[in-house]
This record gives sequence, structure tokens and C-alpha cells, in this order.
Amino acid sequence: MRSLSTSLKDLVLEKEEQEQLSLTVIFHDEKTEEVTRKAIWSSSDEEVIEVTKEGKVRAKATGKAVFAAKYGGKKVSSRVLFVKEKKVQDLRASRTSLRLKTDRTGEIVLYAIYENKYQEIVTSEAKWTVEDPQIASVEDGVVTALESGETTITVEYEGETITIQSTKGRVIVTMCV
Repeated sequence: MRSLSTSLKDLVLEKEEQEQLSLTVIFHDEKTEEVTRKAIWSSSDEEVIEVTKEGKVRAKATGKAVFAAKYGGKKVSSRVLFVKEKKVQDLRASRTSLRLKTDRTGEIVLYAIYENKYQEIVTSEAKWTVEDPQIASVEDGVVTALESGETTITVEYEGETITIQSTKGRVIVTMCV
């Protein structure tokens, strides 16, 4: 066993919100195994978050905590922020540019940034639209170049917007003001 990986780096929760985590073992030969229910889960502050033996995290009180998972002599942990109301302060994309040839795909991961620089992947929850669907298509952050040309992809999440401009096979991410 080389390492462990959780499904989330940071987690932002509102009151009574829950999130199911997953834990994956990565072996030296790059094979993986899902071991969520075999791990030992813990919380650094049980008054802020509760972590069940199945890896489910539930917010209990405002504050910060860290959840950890142990398996096979290894340990991995992630931060949890519990807030009264989730308020996105910024959006960021995983790439600032992406070169695509016709019929090729590229993935852009979208992150919502909250207070204290906590971030959460929101790629699949965001609304993705393409100005010219003959040039490119996008679904859950996966961009497919359909033909040469220029178009703009707009990504919206919780009132924040990022535009991604495609120019002749080159996709450039810029923030809307």
C-alpha cells in the first residue's frame, strides 16, 4: 500500500448537513481499492462534527474541525468548516488554459472558495453553458472540441460566474467582474 486518499480535501457544511466520504487505498502498482467501511474514522472536535464508522460526516455546531481516516497503518485527514450559511466568496478553475483538437476532450474542475480559504469541488453542481454549441460542448466540466472556432463557456454557481473563452482550440479561463 502506497497511500490513502479521501473523496474531499476540504468540506464546508451548514447546520444539519451531512456528507458521505469515501476512502481509497492506492497501491504501489497504481491499483486502487475502496475501503471506506473498513477504515477507522475520527473527528478532532466531536462538538463541531460527528464522523460515523461508515465515513458519514454530520455538522453539529459552528466551528472548524479535522476528520481523519486510518487504514492499514496509514492515516489521511481533511479540514471541515461548519458555517451558519454557505456563502461562496470566489470561484476558481483547475486550469487557466486548455488546448484541444477537434473531437478531443479536456476537464476543468470548478472550486467554490469559502471563508478561511476552505474550498469545495462544485463542478457537477454548477451550471455550464456554451455560447456556440457547434464549436464545443461541455458537461460537468468536460469540454469537447467539436470544430475549430471561437466560443465562450460560462460557469455559474451560487451567484458567482466564471467565463472560459475558447479561441481556435485554445481555452482561456478569465474571471467575470
